[in-house]
Amino acid sequence: MYSSSIVTEKRELFRAEAKHRLASLGRLLGLQPPYLADLVSAELKLFRQIDHFNSSMRSLVNQEMELEDEK
Repeated sequence: MYSSSIVTEKRELFRAEAKHRLASLGRLLGLQPPYLADLVSAELKLFRQIDHFNSSMRSLVNQEMELEDEK
């Protein structure tokens, strides 16, 4: 339980730092900060979904392998 909250906190810090860095870079490039904040949020959500999909696929493959082993 405790380690889970540490991981969650670190993830939130990473997200905040990524948004801050890209906002700074965006200002130098003349981009609007809200645009970059939305872009970073979308990208992080997409990465999370890809990770979840990959994890689900590994789980399915493992289940299929266990079923084959039982035969």
